[in-house]
Amino acid sequence: MPLGIILNELLTNSLKYAVTPDNKLRIGIKLEPVDDGFILNYCDNGPGFPEETLSEDKGGLGTYLLKSMSRQLGGHLTCMNDQGAVCKIFFKEKNK
Repeated sequence: MPLGIILNELLTNSLKYAVTPDNKLRIGIKLEPVDDGFILNYCDNGPGFPEETLSEDKGGLGTYLLKSMSRQLGGHLTCMNDQGAVCKIFFKEKNK
């Protein structure tokens, strides 16, 4: 459930903020296994996140939701701007 909420929030943000008349929206989603869990990589080719929302203590309800759902998975969230919005969520495998 937390992964579904995370993806829904990220996709909604991309559709809301990354679509412009002169830029065809591209979204990338990749789930990669790592030693003791997984990394969910999400990116779009929009303008990226506002700089103030990238700091640890800033952001709105969406940022709070992403961080809360990441914690529920026993993981952590990293967001940055790199030719668009990029989010990486590391979480451990639940039943190993």
